[in-house]
Amino acid sequence: MQAAPSPQQTSVRVENVTSLKGLIQEIESQTSYRISYQGNLADNVPVKIAKSTKSVSQLLDEALRGTGITYIIRQNNIILTRAEAQSPASAAPAAPRKQHIAGQVLDAATRQPIIGATIWIKDSALGTSTASDGSFDYSFSGNFGFVTVSYVGYQTQEFPIDRIPKVISLSPDNNLEEVVVVGYGTQKKASIIGSIASVPVNDIKMPTGKISNNLAGQLAGVISVQRSGEPGASSTFWIRGISTFGSNKSPLVLVDGIERDLDLVDIEDIKEFSILKDAAATAVYGVRGANGVVLVTTRGGIVGKTQINIKFEAGMVQPTKIPDMIDAVQFAEMYNAAAGYDFYSKKDIQMFRDGSDPDLHPNIDWVDRLYKDYSFNQRINVNISGGGSTAKYYISGGFYNEDGLFKADNMKGYNTSVFYRRFNFRSNVEVQLHKYTKLNVNLATTFERKNEPGSSATGANGIWGYALKTAANAFPDVYSNGYLAGPASGQGENPYALLTQTGYREIFYNTAQSLFVLTQDLGDWVTKGLTVSIKGSFDAKNENNLSRTKTSPQWLATGRNEAANSNSTRRRSARRTSPTSRPTRATVRSTSKPWPTGHAPSASTTYRPCSSSSSRRRTTWAKAPTTRKKRFPTAIRALRAVSPTTTTTATSKTHGRGCRATATPRGWSA
Repeated sequence: MQAAPSPQQTSVRVENVTSLKGLIQEIESQTSYRISYQGNLADNVPVKIAKSTKSVSQLLDEALRGTGITYIIRQNNIILTRAEAQSPASAAPAAPRKQHIAGQVLDAATRQPIIGATIWIKDSALGTSTASDGSFDYSFSGNFGFVTVSYVGYQTQEFPIDRIPKVISLSPDNNLEEVVVVGYGTQKKASIIGSIASVPVNDIKMPTGKISNNLAGQLAGVISVQRSGEPGASSTFWIRGISTFGSNKSPLVLVDGIERDLDLVDIEDIKEFSILKDAAATAVYGVRGANGVVLVTTRGGIVGKTQINIKFEAGMVQPTKIPDMIDAVQFAEMYNAAAGYDFYSKKDIQMFRDGSDPDLHPNIDWVDRLYKDYSFNQRINVNISGGGSTAKYYISGGFYNEDGLFKADNMKGYNTSVFYRRFNFRSNVEVQLHKYTKLNVNLATTFERKNEPGSSATGANGIWGYALKTAANAFPDVYSNGYLAGPASGQGENPYALLTQTGYREIFYNTAQSLFVLTQDLGDWVTKGLTVSIKGSFDAKNENNLSRTKTSPQWLATGRNEAANSNSTRRRSARRTSPTSRPTRATVRSTSKPWPTGHAPSASTTYRPCSSSSSRRRTTWAKAPTTRKKRFPTAIRALRAVSPTTTTTATSKTHGRGCRATATPRGWSA
């Protein structure tokens, strides 16, 4: 066996290295050495090494001279550390000095020696361990400042090298005495052999509506995916991946020992939160625990005076990233470049730029038109706890509200935006019926309400999809005379109409949960610590959907007449071929009477209904009263009364012990 070459024998070829990080990369790429350092020790450290071939030691000595950084080589590891402060007159780093430490490590409670405790020189690869009497005696070379003393089951302590006490007392680590909830009860953390992670409740308290959205990044082995950013949306999570086939790939969630939805529990009501990961921890659950188990224990009453806690939180919600959309001018110029000819004339582009003709030359940023930059959420929780030797109680109530990012139409008498509101109540009561008999009654209920636009289309054919793929110059949201704009038949949808002109839907969820636990202590009759528990639970869930949807008429401006009061016969003629994302522009003329006084546009714009059935109707313009509610001609008002369709439906579903009912109320009107 041949010994590995020493740093003095290993050569490295470098060419004009100007930084310490660059030198580290050259050494690691050409040798078997690995260089480590703490924090940003090697950041922004300039060095100047010309083209040469030198040993590792020579390169490091030359690069670190005057930087206050020294190095130690241990086998194939090179450790960079900060040297002690030097006087400005000193150009060379201080030479490593001989140091000696000695002492004894004892248990703080029993005063017995701790055998095998680790004595580590911080920021180095140096260290030793205690002997059978707990003593240590160690000499080393280097400029280090601290020594760390540690042992499994004890709290770690740190001391300056020049002030190490002769006797070091280590206190037991209370974390190992912590009681952890397992499948069959509770157990001390030190005696657990399975993979169980107990999460401090404060680590998952975040300003969100669902607990599942808070698990990402909090636990090792937990993968969480949030597929929607809508208010009230939850996340899908897995524990160490997916271990089963079929539809049920999610972990088993037990709330107070009963399988329930994790997101129905208020974060303020949680006392303990544990996750069982491997087969040893989940074996008691059989195949249901194949994908991991989540154990949630809710809070209970405490003996003592009544305690009242009130907590209020307010937060701001904003998108992670919103794409910047091109405007009508950029779209027209890019389309001309792609087509190879001026599909859009210079006059068209100028009108897109100055906004002089918003009807025929619109410039709409649909994402900015429909979405807000940020929104807000609020949470409030009030809980009361207390009790005595006979009974203990915990009562809480909470409210959560989160608004969406959709903009609403203030002219409507209803809200088409997305928002989520939830009320939750919980009552946990524990009664000591007898010296050895205890009864727990846990009651909880949740009321949820979600509001959203009437349009049921999602994805590429939904509001977000059309906001992204509709060109800025396709059509305006609303014409200057109040008509709702829209593309030609079969060429998409008006995103603004999908959001504000399709009605709204309300979804109501009501969940009631009950749990009764009777516990009998058999310690005095059979064996100490043996208890028998009988649990009974009943959950009921009710869901109501109220959908008030409508289809509003949409119009497409296809040209402009010579004068405001011209009469002509209706016909359709294609004027030119247009891009896919821009509706086909055609001239449609109709025999009409003059516009009512005060309602004519600056120049006569020819409109046609976007639906094929309405476009064939011969329209006769008539004078309408000048009141605001009857702004448009009589014939158009008649068309608007015929074309829109308004639908109101309501469904109700109730679940409880397998029961299910569906009802459709009658006589509802929009």
